[in-house]
Amino acid sequence: MQRPRSIRTLALVLTLIGISALGGVLLAPWGQPLPVAPQLLHADPRVAGWLILSAATIYCLATLICAYALWRMASWAPAAYGYFVVSIVLYMTLFSYIVRVPTPVGLGLAFFALLGAGLYWGWRVVKAAYAQNLQAL
Repeated sequence: MQRPRSIRTLALVLTLIGISALGGVLLAPWGQPLPVAPQLLHADPRVAGWLILSAATIYCLATLICAYALWRMASWAPAAYGYFVVSIVLYMTLFSYIVRVPTPVGLGLAFFALLGAGLYWGWRVVKAAYAQNLQAL
């Protein structure tokens, strides 16, 4: 299959995001309490640290696998993109719940709106590229 330019761009962006997430996961202080003020946490600092780092690891792996699938134009790339979307939404929701960040609610809603818009754009790119290739077969 021919790789469209939009898929190449999306795969490169996901690769960069995945590598940066991998750096965060590898350099994270595993087994130590989360370095956040305890009054801002909804859980014990050690439990919070393990939960967030575990979710970050899943998110990192899902991102890199999705980037690989898109680059190779694998038939399972749309499913990989779906798993990537689920992993990032779960990671951000878990982080938002465990760590209370004292910001206005509107700022959080704006963040999730921008995240959703970016993820929707990515889905449209994947859907269009794979619909085009299915018609070619």
